Parts: sequence; structure tokens; C-alpha cells
Amino acid sequence: MLDGSPYAAAILADQPVAYYRLAESSGTTATDVSGGGSDGTYANGVSLSQSGAIVGEADHAASFDGVDDAISLPAAIVDGLSDLSVEFWLQTTKAGGQTFLSGANAGNANEILIYASSSSAFEVYTGESNSTKLGWTTPTIADNVWHHVAVVRDATAANVTLYVDGISRGTQAAPLSALDVDPGGLFVGQDQNAVGGSFDPNEAFRGTLDEFAIFDTALSAEQVLAHYHARYAADPAPPTIVQVDPLSDDGGSITKSFNELTVQLSKDLRPSVVNDAGSWELRRTGDDGTFGTADDALYSLAPNPSYVTGTTISLHIEDGPLPAGTYRFTASAASLADIAGHALDGNSDGVGGDDFVLTFDVCDAPGLVLESESNDTKLSANSLQFIESPAAGGFHLARALGMVDPATSGDTWSDPDYWRFEALAGDRVAVAVDSPDSDVDPYVELRNGADGVLTSDDNAGPGADAYTQPYRIPSDGVYYVRVGKYQWSDVVGEYQLRVELARGIDLESDAEYA
Repeated sequence: MLDGSPYAAAILADQPVAYYRLAESSGTTATDVSGGGSDGTYANGVSLSQSGAIVGEADHAASFDGVDDAISLPAAIVDGLSDLSVEFWLQTTKAGGQTFLSGANAGNANEILIYASSSSAFEVYTGESNSTKLGWTTPTIADNVWHHVAVVRDATAANVTLYVDGISRGTQAAPLSALDVDPGGLFVGQDQNAVGGSFDPNEAFRGTLDEFAIFDTALSAEQVLAHYHARYAADPAPPTIVQVDPLSDDGGSITKSFNELTVQLSKDLRPSVVNDAGSWELRRTGDDGTFGTADDALYSLAPNPSYVTGTTISLHIEDGPLPAGTYRFTASAASLADIAGHALDGNSDGVGGDDFVLTFDVCDAPGLVLESESNDTKLSANSLQFIESPAAGGFHLARALGMVDPATSGDTWSDPDYWRFEALAGDRVAVAVDSPDSDVDPYVELRNGADGVLTSDDNAGPGADAYTQPYRIPSDGVYYVRVGKYQWSDVVGEYQLRVELARGIDLESDAEYA
């Protein structure tokens, strides 16, 4: 059942007290491959020989119906333990409560319970009482994708750590006594309300489990991450880039203000190279329209947050958002590689070693201006473009897309954006800043040519968006709109700016845009 498996070798190297590959094709015995002889028993028709989590191996797994399927394990595996680590792979679409491991005694049905109360909330019962538990919020597990889960119970440090997909989701302090689990009181996939039974289908696991391992030690973060990465140890396929958001597959054109690229991968990469700025390049052509010449503009890219593991990388554009222009994004195969060392396959031809290259255009739409990378003073303000509609009707509209980033709590102007326009005495001007595609909480000011505030608003628009009532321009000249965010907000995001200018006509005042 081991068959030279690199994954199994990684688990066995850390000496589990019980290890169930769940790879049987028939029968009712869940074989303990740790050498400890603690075989389990499949109960109530667990489906065997299902597709497993480990890539590149002839791996199989066990599926549970979410009603009464379970695996009964010898209680002696965990009875008396103070330090304990439990890890496994799961695949599920169930969004409700479900149980992964339950240990009970006559006085406490929740002596040890590893449970998901929802698709993004885990609970671990510590055994101090029937209701003593710790909780974590996690990314969803109900997406029919394989997820690695590890629970580390460290009695010496008096804490419990939950890991999902190799990443710590937090460590919580708790008194931890030695576990007391009665014979017949240890199950996978069902929550006991009494020793050995009283199962509730609403708390049963529904999905597939693989590689269930139990340790009598508190695994380190490095050990958990190594086990997670071992999933790909036997996989010969090189990593590829599946998608770069918000760009289309072929690059193309985009009319959007953004300062982040989200890279979707086919598999995990080595963190050290992902976090190396030299692995990524973003450049814009200069006036000559040709890449690789002296007038190119280079933009720094940095993973934010720093990459640890997973198939999603968020690259922050340090000098963003990007102005209109032609760009080339490159991911370097000279450095980017998966955990096993296979170089990036940039053109997805099955052979590693070539860069991923995507060319795209950022475009202004008629009447829509994109924020430039440096418009934080009136001297560098972006110029708005008014369109009069109908022609000679007196109503002028200017639109723009901008980004608030950074957003420092306590500082309204951690990222001030200036927008410039010209107006005549008597014009009536209203300014709206909306955030339909983000959670940014905007603040806006209308300012005169001397950079003095004429009027301002925080939340007079729909929701928490900003809107200034029509303001009568006192004299001909240049005026500015300055966009920031609510002082105590720390949320970054995109906003839409709309400036209405009425000349020779009145301008309706309607904060809700009804």
C-alpha cells in the first residue's frame, strides 16, 4: 500500500502512532500503515477506491455518505495523550456541520472533537468539559476541492493550532489535560453523543477523506507544511499559470483602474522564489511603442500578502494603478518552480522552462479617465474629460476610475487622488464617488484653484458613498476634486468618480440618485 509513495514517506518520517491511507479497494478494514497495528473498521458502507488527493500516485480514498458512514478506530491510539496532532485531506461540498474525528468517554461525549460548524468555521473541543471548544474562521472547504487540514494540540504550550492547506489559521490558548477516550469511543466521520453511537446525520461528514494520520506529538509548522507540499512530490507535471486577473486569457484590452494582479496556478510554487521580486516583471512601452527600449516604464511587483502556499498569488503593483498604455507581464521560468523543483511551463505545452508572457492594453473609454500612478497633489492631478449631452444642452458629465490604496486607519488622506477640471462662474457642480465593486468608504472634496475646500462629503450618497450637493462656481478657473476615504477605514479598493456640471441650466439635487 506504500508502493514507494513519496507522500507516505513524508508522513512516516514524522512517526505517526496511526496512519490510514484509506486506499483499500474492498473489505471493512482500514489498514494502519504506521506499523502500530491499530487497524480501523469501515462501518455502514463507506465507499472505497475513490479518487484520492495525492497527485502523481495511484492513490485512492474513502467517501462518506453524510448519513451513517464512519470508521471506528481503536481508542488506545489517543487515550492518555496530552500532545496530539491529527491531519487529513478532505473533499466536500457540504456547507453545514460535519465531523472529522470524535473521541468520547462515559462522562464526556466531546472529549476530543474536530468539527466544521459551517463551510468556513472549524471547532476543536478540548475535553475540559462537554462544551469546551475553540473556534476558527477559514476559507471555505465546501468547494469540491481537496484541502489539507491539521489540528495540533500542544499541551506543553497550552494551545491548539489549526492549519488549512499548510497555512496556520491561528493558535488559541487553552488548558489541555490528558485525553480520556473509552474503548469503542473513537470515530472518523461521525459525532458521538454517547460512547460508540447516538450519531446525528446532521453532524456527519459528507465527502471524501484521504491520508488520515494521528501523531502523539505536536507537529511544527514546518512539518505540517512539508506534509502539505508532499502531495505533489510524485507529480512530474511542471506548474502552469492558469489565469491572471483582471486580465483576459489572451491579454486584450481592459478599461479598469487596478493595482493588483491575481495569478492562479495549477499547483503550489516554492515560496522563496515567488517572494523574490526578480521572478516577476511588468513593463509599459514608451512613446516608441516597443518593449525593451530605454523609454519603457517598469512597475515593481510584490506578493501581498507574502506567499506561503496555495495556488493563488496576489501581486501588488507598487506604483499603481496603471495608466492607459500597452503592458507586458512576465513570470520568469528561470526562478519560478514547484515544490519538487519543476520549472514553470509558461506556454502550457507540458515542458517546463519557458516564461509566461501576457501583453495587454489599459485603455481610457470615451469620457472615462483612469487614474495615473501619481496624482496625489494638484500639480499631478488627472484631467477630467467632460462630455456634453445633448449637444449644446448645457449638461456636462465627466467620469473616472480610481483606487484608494493604501488606506491607513486614522488618516483620511493616506492616498489622496486629485482630479482637475475647468469651470465658469455660475456653473453648478455636483460630485459623486461610488464604490459598487469594492468596500472602500470614500470621502470627497471640491477644491478651488488655491487648493482650498469649497464643499465636502463622506456619506451623503447611496450606502456609505460620497456625494456633494450642487455647488455654484464663484469665478472662472481651474477646480479640483480630491478623493480620499473615511478617516477610520482601512479598506482599499476601486471607486467610480462622477462630476456633473450644469451651465445655463439648473442641476437636480438627489443624493440617492433616484
